[in-house]
Amino acid sequence: DLLQSTYANAILGEIASNNTLCGGESATDVIGWQQIDDMIHTPVNSNLKDIWNWMFAGVNRANYILEFQDKTDFEGKEIIIAETRFLRAYYYFELVKWFGPVPLKEVRFQLGDETTIPRSPIEEVYALIESDLIFAASTLNYTAPQLGRATRGSAEALLGKVYLYQDKFSQAAISLENLIQNGPYDLVADY
Repeated sequence: DLLQSTYANAILGEIASNNTLCGGESATDVIGWQQIDDMIHTPVNSNLKDIWNWMFAGVNRANYILEFQDKTDFEGKEIIIAETRFLRAYYYFELVKWFGPVPLKEVRFQLGDETTIPRSPIEEVYALIESDLIFAASTLNYTAPQLGRATRGSAEALLGKVYLYQDKFSQAAISLENLIQNGPYDLVADY
């Protein structure tokens, strides 16, 4: 359910760009958004803190599943693990985009870890993201077992975007070409 909270990532990203102006009932309507719009925000911005907390909650839920993945077997387990790694990659990607170096753990965070353990270098965060997405893309199918679940296509697309953010253009081209050539997707001929 934490994917629902990513509306804030999109809204704040647009507000921080020159694509939109933060509006509202008054200049005191959602102060954190107004501060980001005016580029006067500080580390105590409550809306940025929401992104930090919600994305780490997503990472933590994914890590919880991965921590216990060898404790039980069931039909479709490999799909659940791949979807989990996709989600962890997504949440970490949002974190690294917003905050740069972030605390990195492949097991559950204990309460407060995300604010007390040292931040890992961006390269290490991206390495985990890439590893998770490569695993997900190689495990998942282009068709999900249920509408709304991660697919091979979503993993390949996110991996391509992750590569673009790192200026790894040749790897991005390969990932995105695979998506277009092998998946049930295509580009619009006349946009």
